[in-house]
Amino acid sequence: MSNYPFIFGARGGGGGTPSIPLSINGTEVETLTEAFNLVATLDGVPGGSYNAATDTLSFTSTGGWVRPSFWPALPTLTAASEAGYILLQVYENRINRFSLQINNSTVDWGDGTTSAPSGAVRTKTYDYATISATVYVDALTGENYKFVIIGITRTGSPITFVYLAISAATSPTRNYNYGVDWNFSFPNCTDFFLSSTPNNGSMVSVKQFKLWSSGAAIMVAQYMRGIESLQLPSFPSMSLAFAFTRLGGVRIGNLDFGLATSLQQAFYNSNIISFGNITANSATSASEMLSDNYQLESVGTITMTSATNLGYVFANDYVIKSIGLVTANSCTNLEAFAINCNALIAIRFANCASVTNTSQMVQNCFSLQVLDMPNLTRGVNFTNSSMGNYGMNIFANGIGTASGVQTITITGTPFGALVTAADATALAIQLVMTTKGYTIAN
Repeated sequence: MSNYPFIFGARGGGGGTPSIPLSINGTEVETLTEAFNLVATLDGVPGGSYNAATDTLSFTSTGGWVRPSFWPALPTLTAASEAGYILLQVYENRINRFSLQINNSTVDWGDGTTSAPSGAVRTKTYDYATISATVYVDALTGENYKFVIIGITRTGSPITFVYLAISAATSPTRNYNYGVDWNFSFPNCTDFFLSSTPNNGSMVSVKQFKLWSSGAAIMVAQYMRGIESLQLPSFPSMSLAFAFTRLGGVRIGNLDFGLATSLQQAFYNSNIISFGNITANSATSASEMLSDNYQLESVGTITMTSATNLGYVFANDYVIKSIGLVTANSCTNLEAFAINCNALIAIRFANCASVTNTSQMVQNCFSLQVLDMPNLTRGVNFTNSSMGNYGMNIFANGIGTASGVQTITITGTPFGALVTAADATALAIQLVMTTKGYTIAN
């Protein structure tokens, strides 16, 4: 994202004062004269890309998070860059240490000192008094602190490993660092470990994490509990299993996981609030991908053309209310897909012809009113859901012919009560299902 203002208007010459109408979304809001600067912001941050051919400003959302205006800006990166930058708070009366192990890189510690390339663990201990920078006061603790920017840049051969989930080389080996904004791009990195245990404090203070590229086969960036803005690339062929577990209360926009092969427990036990559209056409498994996200309210469309295992994807997401269309036509396993999603209203799939396991799929989905599973050949247990005539009609007309002995359980549902009461519409819907070979248990 650019950080420069957009400049419009004529410069010099021409005789007379130019008159320029300024329109936003087709509505004229002002007539301007002379040259002028227009600064466009998103979430309080100047930026955007201007397309002169279409007179369009384009932005990439950060999920609604506003980067504090007093934070020093980090250098811009692209997917082709091979560098990393960390905005670090250095406190007046704390142990301020930062440890890393990154090969083929020079490290600028941000206080006027540098570290030559080394494959060993490098630990920096900061001296607050010698840092020439603005003094800020921590709003929570009242402590004084200053900012430094750690810069990691390639020197010589490609950077192939990035380890921040490590202990310091000297005692005390375990202490938190206070990096709040992380901007990384390591396209040749094959080992990427940022934080892997609750006792490793490398990511404890992070508020924003941007990753532009990574060549890692496995990535571990767990326990970012305080994160508020997460921006990820389209990944290369790699496993993201367990990669981003235990995130904080972040809103994540649309994500294309590119060639990533597994999303198993990728965001397990996090506090994600919302997730945009998910595309992961190379992943074969996304089991438990978003399970135990107790604050998750909504997820956009899900497109996973190669996935066979979607078991427990939303298990125990108690407050989720909305999931977009799920296109996973190769999926065979939907076991406990939405178990204990108490507030979920509707689930819609594009095609369920391949599904063979629906065990506990909507167990304890008490609010569920719509389940659309075109071409499904297996039974589903709707016990104690809110399925009525409307939702059961969609389900009944979408499913295919039963594969062997299959049971659709409607006990404790509004639809079941209507069947018991011999409601004509309910009986007609039930007939559709029995004609397709299903047994109805009420």
